[in-house]
Amino acid sequence: MSRVPSRPARRVASTPAVAGFRQSALAVAAAFALHAGAHAQSVPAGAVHGTAAYQRDGANLLVTTTNGAGHRSVLNWQSFHVPAGSRTWFQQPDAASTSINRVTGGVRSDIFGSLGSNGKLVLVNPSGIAIGANAMVDTAGFTASAMGLSEADAIAGRLLFQGGAGELRVGEGAQVLARGGDVVLVGSRVQVERNAVVQASGATILAAGEKVEVTGRGLEGIRLEVNAGNEAVNLGTLRGDAVAIFAGTLKHSGLVQAQAATAEGGKVVLKATADALVDGTVRASGKRGGSIDVLGERVGLLAGSTVDASGLFGGGSIRIGGDYQGRNAAVPNAKAVFVDASAKIRADASLAGNGGRVIVWSDEVTRMRGAISARGGNLAGNGGFVEVSSKGHLAYTGFTDLSAPRGRVGDLLLDPQDIVIFHTGDTAYTHDAIALANNSGGTDFTYTGGPSYMADGIINSQLRTSNLTITTSHDSSRYASPISPDTGTGGQITINADVDINWTTPNRLEFLADKGIAMLGGWISGDNAGASLVMTAKNGSIVLNPSATVQVGNGITFSATGDIQFGSLRAGYVSTGSGSGRSAGPVVLNAGGNVSGNAIYAYGDYLAGGDGGDGGDVTVTAGGSIAVGTIAAQGGNAYERPVFTMPPVPPGKGGRGGKVTLKANGGGVTVSDITAYGGDSAGGSLPSGAAGAAGNIEVVAKGDVAIDYMKVSGALGLTGSAAGTVSVTADGSFTFDEIQAVGGRSYDPVASGKGGTVLVDVKGDIVMTPRAGGDAINADGGYGERGAGGQGGSITLKAGGTVRALPVISCDCASPPTTGGVAWVSASGGQGNGSPTGGTDGGAGGTIRVETGAPLVIDSSMILAAGGGEGGDVYSGGTGLAGKGGAGGTLTVQSKGTVTLRDALLSAGGGGGGVGADGVTRAADGALGTFTASGTAVEVVNSFLLDGHWINNSVVNLRDAAIVAGSGIFRNASDVNLYGTSFLGMAAVENGGRFRAFGSRVGATLTRNSGLVEINAGSTLDAAQFTDNSGMLVVNGTLNLGSSAGAPPPVPTPSPPPLPPLGVAAAALGSGAVFTNQASGTIAGSGTLNVDGGTGTVDNFGTLAPGGAGTVGTLNVNGNLTMQSGSVYAADLKDTTVHDQVVVAGAARTGGTVQVNLLSGASYAAGDSVAVLKSNGLDATSLPAVNKPEFTAKAAGNDLLLVAAGTVTPPPPPTGAVEQQAQQQANNQVTTFLTLFEQLQRQEPRRIGKDDIVVTDTACTR
Repeated sequence: MSRVPSRPARRVASTPAVAGFRQSALAVAAAFALHAGAHAQSVPAGAVHGTAAYQRDGANLLVTTTNGAGHRSVLNWQSFHVPAGSRTWFQQPDAASTSINRVTGGVRSDIFGSLGSNGKLVLVNPSGIAIGANAMVDTAGFTASAMGLSEADAIAGRLLFQGGAGELRVGEGAQVLARGGDVVLVGSRVQVERNAVVQASGATILAAGEKVEVTGRGLEGIRLEVNAGNEAVNLGTLRGDAVAIFAGTLKHSGLVQAQAATAEGGKVVLKATADALVDGTVRASGKRGGSIDVLGERVGLLAGSTVDASGLFGGGSIRIGGDYQGRNAAVPNAKAVFVDASAKIRADASLAGNGGRVIVWSDEVTRMRGAISARGGNLAGNGGFVEVSSKGHLAYTGFTDLSAPRGRVGDLLLDPQDIVIFHTGDTAYTHDAIALANNSGGTDFTYTGGPSYMADGIINSQLRTSNLTITTSHDSSRYASPISPDTGTGGQITINADVDINWTTPNRLEFLADKGIAMLGGWISGDNAGASLVMTAKNGSIVLNPSATVQVGNGITFSATGDIQFGSLRAGYVSTGSGSGRSAGPVVLNAGGNVSGNAIYAYGDYLAGGDGGDGGDVTVTAGGSIAVGTIAAQGGNAYERPVFTMPPVPPGKGGRGGKVTLKANGGGVTVSDITAYGGDSAGGSLPSGAAGAAGNIEVVAKGDVAIDYMKVSGALGLTGSAAGTVSVTADGSFTFDEIQAVGGRSYDPVASGKGGTVLVDVKGDIVMTPRAGGDAINADGGYGERGAGGQGGSITLKAGGTVRALPVISCDCASPPTTGGVAWVSASGGQGNGSPTGGTDGGAGGTIRVETGAPLVIDSSMILAAGGGEGGDVYSGGTGLAGKGGAGGTLTVQSKGTVTLRDALLSAGGGGGGVGADGVTRAADGALGTFTASGTAVEVVNSFLLDGHWINNSVVNLRDAAIVAGSGIFRNASDVNLYGTSFLGMAAVENGGRFRAFGSRVGATLTRNSGLVEINAGSTLDAAQFTDNSGMLVVNGTLNLGSSAGAPPPVPTPSPPPLPPLGVAAAALGSGAVFTNQASGTIAGSGTLNVDGGTGTVDNFGTLAPGGAGTVGTLNVNGNLTMQSGSVYAADLKDTTVHDQVVVAGAARTGGTVQVNLLSGASYAAGDSVAVLKSNGLDATSLPAVNKPEFTAKAAGNDLLLVAAGTVTPPPPPTGAVEQQAQQQANNQVTTFLTLFEQLQRQEPRRIGKDDIVVTDTACTR
């Protein structure tokens, strides 16, 4: 407990002599009752607990007590007075003793002289107690009650005061001191006059009530019952470590000073059940301030009042009218609070530490005209927290200072029920703000209905020194705003059309409405890099008129359970203008309904001679749909400050692009433009800085998405930055014009930035509507400024429907729009750089994947390109090597339905090598990339041009006169079917699957076969380059090899040309050239092989099987035939007229083995001969062996004969005819199965393992 301050600087006397009593007078004891003028003298009635001895020395009185049980004495008095100039002293056993004195004579006690004790003194007189002017009460603890105390309670030590209508008054200039405890003054009315001092080392308490009980030390030991008639008035000075005034009504016009050395500091409570009025000073101090409560039904801080809870190392706590938001049930709420214009409320930290906490609250009306401060310390610390609010009506025309010279400003909360923000110059309003500003007198506690009003000028002033939150509350019994679109129960914020809210500090403005927020126009402008704006509509919408402008330097956050509507929002530079280098803050919009607006600007500003500003993140979330015009979140460029600044200043780093996230959880997304690219760092005469990193764009929608333009490209700098990511996910369709995700260029000799990632995954269609330039998606690697080109990016288009492109629309605005051109989808490598000292390499191509749930058509309206970048040249006269071309990338198209390639143009080619200084020498070209298409079938219609290899694992059909031309190899592992007059004209076709010709005359640049090539009867296949067969070749029509194939068809010329010139290779076999059937190959069928117009040779190391296994046929060779050692002629024989035969138009040379297969019913007599090979010149030097001893091979002229040595018949059936037939059928099945197994085994995606089960279409009989 703190020591009482030095005024008055006199200790409590410990003996009667010290107190001023002569020793000789102590023997006199009898003259009290009969003394003349007894009405001015104390008349004792004896001790009822403990003992008392009374001794008078003239007008002085000495009372010596001994304690009863409980360390106290109880004395009754007929009357008790201390005449002026006299002393009355209670000598108790020790300072811890208490003497309770009950006056029962019905006469007020007047203390006009000096009353003292070495212990604690309790004086009770229900007729009243008056401590006269300049009187002195000096004790270890003093309680005075002008209400009654029963003898029984007194003896029990229970200080329960009740009954009596007396009042307790401390006169002007009087002093009441308690040097070792509390001072408690109790009465139905208690008043301390001017210049009086009531001071305790403990608590100083004035309690005016009907019933008061003191249960212990301090404020917590007071319990009382009061009514409005119980009044406490303080005009003097009250001091203690805690000071309280409790009353029905109270008025404080003097000084209250509470100081304590504890961490909590001093404590002051001014608490009334009716009015609590203060026009004096209230101070509660400590190292971190103190605490002050001014509470009542109506609370007024009147003219000249000061309430101060400041501290050296922190501000304290002040509650005027209630606690935060009126939610503390332990603190009674005022109905009305009034703070005069000259009133001051302080909770400052004067040296260091944070400002304190101030609450001004009412349930009905709060009128705040004065000044509040909760400043942070001058050396360190942040501003405090202040709430000025009302559950009903608020009139705020005062000022709150929450500044902090070395820290963050504090927060001011203003919370009425409804509020209208109006312009200071308006004259249409006669409500609170203007009325109060012009009201010079009177305490206004009235509430007249209607919303609260606040001038924009008040807000502007307030934002200089604090963050400001204006919030509204809900009360269905009160006003419903007629201006609000969300009327009915209050809680609305309305901002009028001509409002001009502006501030230049890094502070936050927040509007928090229980219902909705309506901004009818005007401006909200926070021109500082740290300024931010928050709007929240807890049960309504945020509606900004399109003419309303909102721009703040840092961030904007809107949240509403309903819709959010706005014109333009800007989070970045405001009035400083371009060239500030200011970064943008985040923009966050979160609506339970729809979000719609014209523009969101969160881009970084450029700067010359420094860093470009970063773009801000933009996050928009809607329970419904999103519709916004422009969203800009790109980084600002950094430039070199020009030479005229002397000296020039190099650029800093480019600004970072922001992240844009749009989520429409109950609808679609419609946006015109979204930009989140990185800022360049562009030097001129000086080196560049770092390129700004690109941002990302993410869109998620329950419905359709339509976005015209998106850009997340990398930036230029010493090292070009990689492009960002665009991600679109939707339950509906996605329609867009253009997506730019190009890698940034590098000034240093390093690779430029990689192209970005574009990922689209929708359940509907993907529709491209490119602009006049033709770019639909560009994810190319960066151009090699001084280094290599950047690698191409990654594009994935996944649609539950299909992917398609609409015609390009071009309009110069002077003529009607026109359509034409194609939609480019590109992830190509960046081009290398050319220079006199050498070229740099081109970048590698990226990846493109198109996947659909519905049939997919790729036609002339769409180009997919993932080619490598071209190498850089060496300029004429230069030195060094040219750059190599970049490798081609990967193209993949996939559909759950068919894939149609109609007049399509795709590129995954390698980039061309650069040209040397001589203009002739070229560096190496990049390797070709790959293309893969899969679906129920891949249909080629008209033409398909491909730069790259085609890896086929699907069924490919070339219809009618379709032409496929390309620079790479077609590698078939599945099925290819050529119809009509189609032509598969890649650089080479390598078949490992099934390749069939059905058309009248089809063509292919087939070079080798390890699978099955089948030319159906009536069909012709031109295969000029086909030189090698190691699989199954079935010719039932015509196969033209070499020059027999004739000239290939012309290749369509693409416009514009995205590919190098593509052609179809001419005949690869010259006169006399050889077509080789390898040892693993089989040539079967009953058609014709034309080899180089009859001049070429079929060199057979494998098997010739005219007609096919078990089927008689004639195979014609227009050319020559050589049967090599180890080759097989599989001959099916039945009789002399029904048998296999090979007819060679040129010369034939025999060799190998003739493998005879006797067909059912075969019969030959001895000497019968069969011509199995006919030619125009037979070389039978090496006759073939025959697998059956019944036959021998023999040359006869130009024919090869098989001669029966005796009668030849098929082996007899096992038993009867039925069993024989079953055996033959089983043999045929085995043959059919083996043939099928060989064919399927060559088709990689359909490999057959040893444990697999193969079902054929042939019935099986056991």
